[in-house]
Amino acid sequence: MSTEGLTFLADGEESQADFADAAAILEIVALAAGPIPAGVAVPPYDGLDLELTSYAWAGITVTANNDGSGSSISITSSQSDRTIIVTESGIGVGSSRADAVTAGAFEEWDRDGDGVADLLGLDAVDVPGTESLVRPGTVGRQFVLLLMEGDVVVSMQVPGNDFADI
Repeated sequence: MSTEGLTFLADGEESQADFADAAAILEIVALAAGPIPAGVAVPPYDGLDLELTSYAWAGITVTANNDGSGSSISITSSQSDRTIIVTESGIGVGSSRADAVTAGAFEEWDRDGDGVADLLGLDAVDVPGTESLVRPGTVGRQFVLLLMEGDVVVSMQVPGNDFADI
């Protein structure tokens, strides 16, 4: 799993899909987690003209634009029945904060204000034409978002970013 898409490796064969291609992402996740489940309409976000559908497997949820133009994934388990789910740097649900930081994770947000980041970013890439909401005056970034409980990764969301406020 990377900022741009998913790779599935099995029996020496590799399949890849980019988050911009919702159908391809669903097919890759189906290889890892089983048949594509029935989709559920996602309620619209205020002020945004997006029609989204969510597809949920055990520990994996894909949200896809209904026009097929994009998707995102949320991981809450370190593995499905068929595969281990990690980033390119080996970080997955259950990884420690120390391992994530060693892999290059950076503090993204401290939701509860206790001085310890609850959200970490990993494998950031600049997105020209955007501006960071977290680092005003700098170009926005897209990354693997790691949600922390204490010092443990409990969820990963991809692609995460620091320039959209939804």
